[in-house]
Amino acid sequence: MQHTKFTSKVSFEDGLPSHARVFRNLCILVRCALDDQLCPEHPLDQKFDEKISILAAIHHVTPLLGRLSERDNASHFASKSLLDYFQFIRSENCKRNAGLKQDLLEVISNLNSMGIHPLLFKGAAHLTQGFYGNIADRYMLDLDILVPKSRTLEACDMLRKLGYKDTQEAGINMHIGKHAPGMRRDETLVEIHWHVYNKELQGDLHLPSGVQRSAIYRDSEVFFHTLDDEDAVFHFIWHSQVAHRRYVAGRIDLMSLVELRMLAETFGCAVIEHVVHNAEKHGFSHAFRGMVAAANNYVGSDISIEEDRKANAYLLRINFNQLFPWAAFIAAILRENLNRVRVNLGNRHIISRYPGRLFQKDFYTNRLKDFRKILYTTTMK
Repeated sequence: MQHTKFTSKVSFEDGLPSHARVFRNLCILVRCALDDQLCPEHPLDQKFDEKISILAAIHHVTPLLGRLSERDNASHFASKSLLDYFQFIRSENCKRNAGLKQDLLEVISNLNSMGIHPLLFKGAAHLTQGFYGNIADRYMLDLDILVPKSRTLEACDMLRKLGYKDTQEAGINMHIGKHAPGMRRDETLVEIHWHVYNKELQGDLHLPSGVQRSAIYRDSEVFFHTLDDEDAVFHFIWHSQVAHRRYVAGRIDLMSLVELRMLAETFGCAVIEHVVHNAEKHGFSHAFRGMVAAANNYVGSDISIEEDRKANAYLLRINFNQLFPWAAFIAAILRENLNRVRVNLGNRHIISRYPGRLFQKDFYTNRLKDFRKILYTTTMK
């Protein structure tokens, strides 16, 4: 088989700390797992195998890397022991996800018997519709199911009858957040949602699904909604980057970037580009553009976006966190403080404890000017 030679899109200078080179090698492995026509120009240094296995778990890409074992030149990527480990995790994840799908269909069937056609998004939609390719590729944390707000308590009671246990002792507060605390049975964790987005974004939307555009599907004698292409992409990026404030801290999760690339392959890059453009009216364009830029940069997606200074600053923060892991802890503290500020915007006593400059224009970009000499933007080859 003819393979395309390439160098990593994530280009750090030689002599930098080993964790930067480990991250670079992990990005190479991810891109090769996504495209069997790609191959590193030189065999990867296998002395980093143990660190790569740890970093792959942190970035939730271990099951995806199990694909590499199917390559005819697998030894070019990693040692046999590491490839066997990836393959083992992939096979176990496939079994686990198959079990989760059966549990999901059981829950939907019971909701249908109550007259509810739920909406599935994120991982739950993946299990039924295959948005992210092979069922074994993605590690599933929980199943997110949206029902009409007036039926939330009934849905939670139904889960308890099926043997699900509350993960929090506190009851459900319908005035806070957008979903009930997760409910667990064995390895399956289910979250019942009553909002797709936070209240300020929800608006006056229609349908029991809570979105303006959705389609109803039938699978194994059950009925459910899934998000329209654009809504699915908008919700995915919003949840990943905005809801958890990852763009503030410069956090990166390679599997999230892989999922964005897979969504682009499923729906088409034009859908992603349109969603990013429309995010501007909600004030999220920098977060959306930043995630797309990161996907282009680290996992080889090919989504066209306009140059954005804040998106570039986001990439600089990501690179800095890979060069100096301790910076991620500082960024996490900053992100937590910003969350507290956001939650307590109406409380003058609380807001006065946090510096107003956090909200000033170009604050984050200016903080990074001192690091520009050691941070390297990347180029595709």
